[in-house]
Formats: sequence, structure tokens, C-alpha cells
Amino acid sequence: MLFAVCATAQGNDYYLPMTGIEFIFEIKRSGPVDNTEYAIESVRTSLFGVPDETKHYKANIDKDHSIDFICKNDDGVLLGVNKEVKQKKQEKVKDIKERVSSEPDIVEISAIYIPVKGVKRVPICNVIRDQGVFLGEGELANTYYLSIKDNHEVYTPQATIKTKKNKKDDANIFVNLPGKATLTLEKGKNFLLTQEIYVAQFGKVEAINGIFFEKGQKYSLELSPTTGELKMLK
Repeated sequence: MLFAVCATAQGNDYYLPMTGIEFIFEIKRSGPVDNTEYAIESVRTSLFGVPDETKHYKANIDKDHSIDFICKNDDGVLLGVNKEVKQKKQEKVKDIKERVSSEPDIVEISAIYIPVKGVKRVPICNVIRDQGVFLGEGELANTYYLSIKDNHEVYTPQATIKTKKNKKDDANIFVNLPGKATLTLEKGKNFLLTQEIYVAQFGKVEAINGIFFEKGQKYSLELSPTTGELKMLK
């Protein structure tokens, strides 16, 4: 499913995103209905963006600039300038239905974490074999722990246009340069998952050079809804 929300001069304010992480655990239920056993079969991650309240800006949509409209999602996160951007909706975990058969089945639960800095061994969820899966910490051997290492490495795509200073006549269009992080998930003391991700709040903000939106120019821009990085400027 796709959606896009576009604002004109009457709605020229926008946010850049911070990056969140969703963990989706697949849980196998087996045994008799009145004595169900639970075990986590797999886990996958999905990144998403939410408005960063510290990155709230207003685009200059007026007679001196070539910005016709800005495109935002329902949360006010900037998706595009002079361009309608269709954003995929975040994956939705299915509701868990009551178990009515002794046949094994698979259900899903979701745990969300939004890092503000590097963390080490934060408990995400735990499994109690004859009771279920619960958020937070349980017995060491049955708890899933998250670690996030800030690699202090900022993403700098070739399309990024740097400016030394934001001038009064600039269009007030900003983008994120997200920072690289290493995500690790462990069960007890056993490694399950390691991956590198880019996190908006681990990077920095950069202004797009005002010359691209001066009167008479016709440029359009697209940003990542997850990290706020520049995807296209032409």
C-alpha cells in the first residue's frame, strides 16, 4: 500500500526523521491447546522514520523561490520538494488469534526501539516456554539482547550539495547525513544477528544550496523517509 501527502505554501513546515528499528519475531506455538509451548523461530528487522522534534524547519515557499510545494507524510516528515513521493507503509504485524487446534502454527510479535546513542545489551524480549514471549528481560538464557555501536562514520552520497553557511535567501531545505551503526542481537550469550544500518540521529544535518531553488530554477528533490538522506536532486 502507498500514500503521499503534499503541502503547498499554506503548510511549509516539515520535520526530518529520526530512525527507529522494529524487530519482528516469528513464534511457533505447538502442543495441546491447553498446554501450549512457545519458541522463537526467527527474527527480522525493519527500519522506519519518525519526526525528529529537534529538526523542525520551514521551507521558503514565496515569490523569490522556485518551490511550488513540499511533500510530507502523515507525520510531517519531508519526502520531497517539487515532487510527489509515494511512501511504502510500514510492515504491520498480524493480530494474534486464539489457538483452537493442536496443530503447530506461527504468530508474530513486534518490538520497537529508537536509539538516541550507542547501547550495549538492552533486553528486547524473553521467552517462557510454557507461557509465551514477553517484552523486556527474563532469564538470561532466554532473553534477547540488543547492542548498537555508533561507528562515527557519516554517509556522504555524491548527490549531496554542501553549503558553508545558511544564508537569509536560502530556501531552508535541509537533509540528514545519517551515521553508520552496527546492530547486534543476542540470545543469552549467543550471537543471532549482526548488521550495519544507517541511523539519522547518529549523523548530522546539511542545508541544500539555495541556488537550486532560486527564482527561475526548476529543481526537484526526494528524501529517504527512514533516514532523511538525499535520494535525488535534479
